[in-house]
Amino acid sequence: PYAPSNKFYSIGGAVNIADMGGRISVVAPNDGPSIVRNLFLQATGYNKTKAAQIGSRSALNADRGDVVTLSIEFGNVGTTALTNVKLANVLPAYLAYVPGSMKVKVDGSVISTGDNVITDGVRLGDMRVGATGSIVFDAQVKNDTPENVTQLSYKATGNADGIAQVASIVSINLGG
Repeated sequence: PYAPSNKFYSIGGAVNIADMGGRISVVAPNDGPSIVRNLFLQATGYNKTKAAQIGSRSALNADRGDVVTLSIEFGNVGTTALTNVKLANVLPAYLAYVPGSMKVKVDGSVISTGDNVITDGVRLGDMRVGATGSIVFDAQVKNDTPENVTQLSYKATGNADGIAQVASIVSINLGG
């Protein structure tokens, strides 16, 4: 099995490939330029109902019925363009998307506000080096969430040609 610590080196130094958490590095012969494919992805949340915390976090507190704002920041932090970039959302069973709240931006421009992004993800196509963006939407903790459920986990994932899937999780700790 392939592990992130595995590396491949050819005899003579023509190729050096290493998987480092979503990065694939290829070094050409004679110490040529390094090509690094790296998709940055960071999910955070904010309790919009309580507005008790300042800023977004990877863990937050919420009660049943609260609305939380989830945000995914992403970017190409490698040394070459990324191709076929796709981002996806995985909402837990007791967290419901709030229709009409979706906003997807790339390099400051809104490219989508469609509710289908929550179920279908968003295909960004190619991303130039340095390109950044965000996905922001609201979700509500369902009132009928059983009392024995004390935490919900929202997961954002991203992938592109030539890299391993990257993911980021927001934990929502439930109170009353």
